[in-house]
Amino acid sequence: MVGSKKSGSVYFLSSTRKSGKTQTYTGSTTRKVSTRVGEHKKSIGKNTSWVSKGTGTKLIGSFPSKNPRKAEATVKRNRKEKYGY
Repeated sequence: MVGSKKSGSVYFLSSTRKSGKTQTYTGSTTRKVSTRVGEHKKSIGKNTSWVSKGTGTKLIGSFPSKNPRKAEATVKRNRKEKYGY
């Protein structure tokens, strides 16, 4: 299957920063969401990514998508247009 899109999910995480502030992270995956969230949790404290620089992370929610990369970009674009971040 050349050029076919793989279905997956778009997920939202709450990341607690070292200062105690909470920020929302939006991501996409073609695997199980629990697998991807587990990778984020293992990376905390290693300063290898945006999520890992926090002190904790919690799954807020997710939704299935036939094209998760495009859906993630749409969510981020809409949030930026509406809220400015």
